[in-house]
Amino acid sequence: MEEVEKKRDAMNGITKIVFVMADEDSSQIAYASLKKQFAQIQQQWANVCQVVSERSTLLQALVPQWQQLEDEELCFSQWLQRKEQQLSSINLKPGSDSRVLLEQVKLLQSVEQDLDIHHRLFNQLTERAQKIKEQLEVGSIGVIEITEKKLKTHSKRWDALVL
Repeated sequence: MEEVEKKRDAMNGITKIVFVMADEDSSQIAYASLKKQFAQIQQQWANVCQVVSERSTLLQALVPQWQQLEDEELCFSQWLQRKEQQLSSINLKPGSDSRVLLEQVKLLQSVEQDLDIHHRLFNQLTERAQKIKEQLEVGSIGVIEITEKKLKTHSKRWDALVL
């Protein structure tokens, strides 16, 4: 943003340039042509500044939302990892001790309760990611990161855990 402001200041400085034309006959035509070209350049630069300003405002508004998404995604990912580890520790050998089986059933019930709670959190996480994604341009790195790295990965892990 600082670089854009420096360039804008340089553009504003150009408005103070004085052109001296030696040819008296064509000086009015040349002056009018230069003035028109300069006005076009000035308009294009104003458009660039406007786009950069709007983009900057959007990105500044998205930073806290993105950070919250990152934090929630990290917590959800850690929770998924713990549940995956718990479920992988269950021993499905026939003829196991009834005490071991009872512990495993209790673990499964606990995981099931957690799944109910975290299903809502997973949906909220997905909705938050979608809202951020909608504010970004299609094909931007942020959209790709949200879509491919976060949502798809968590959806696959969630499905593997639930199914």
